[in-house]
Amino acid sequence: MTRLFLYHNGRRGEVLLCRALYRSVLATGVELVLGACRDDGELLAGLGPRCQVVEGPFRNTAHGAPLDLDALCPPGLLRLEVGFGGSGAEPTCQWPDVVGSFERDCRRLGIELAWADPEQAVPMLDFAAAAPAVSLRRPSIYLDNARTACAHCWFVYDVERLARALPDWDLLCTAPAPALPSVVDISHWSWSQRSRASEACEALVGTTLDPFVCTLTEANRWKCKALCGYDARLHAPFWDYPGNPMELLATMDELVDFLLANVAERSRR
Repeated sequence: MTRLFLYHNGRRGEVLLCRALYRSVLATGVELVLGACRDDGELLAGLGPRCQVVEGPFRNTAHGAPLDLDALCPPGLLRLEVGFGGSGAEPTCQWPDVVGSFERDCRRLGIELAWADPEQAVPMLDFAAAAPAVSLRRPSIYLDNARTACAHCWFVYDVERLARALPDWDLLCTAPAPALPSVVDISHWSWSQRSRASEACEALVGTTLDPFVCTLTEANRWKCKALCGYDARLHAPFWDYPGNPMELLATMDELVDFLLANVAERSRR
């Protein structure tokens, strides 16, 4: 049986996104050892008995792994850094490109994988499936307002305006926000807790892949959602799929109108 050592040197959100690929590779019968930064093993837990996670001594950073995780490879294993697809300086975060890039890298090692369904639907993440469900006090909107090192993370949410526009809704904020009755601070929650909380929300709003990737679960596949700070003429949603309801919004005015039309008004019908 083929055994591979796989790793990704990127930020936590990117590491979590790799989970979908690891599960598909395991389905071909391969055994995997996965390299991860310290405490990132929780993102890769529960992939089954043929998958082992080896954590390094250092935590992940806003810019990715501080040291190349290649050093964690056990002796005798074929090693491969998992990258994203696309070309040029800006790789994509799209499932077909991730698979295509991985297959090309495998062929260079002389490995041909027998994918069970090469045309499968874009998979969603399941890393928080074993975590307990989250009970919310009122209808809620998941607001991923955390700041990151990503170049797209310039958008500033006017949380007070959202609270005024949506008085019957709670805002679950992933970073500290104004202390308002409708603001629920979940910045101290674990990633798995945030993911489960997102599944209990009526709408999902975020900015960058890391950490909005937490919401990419099967329960959220068709849910009302938006990414803010993007020009839809220049960008596509990361991890896109047919029928994806994701909207790309450029301003607070657009966000308020989007939530009023798709959440507040719909709830009154």
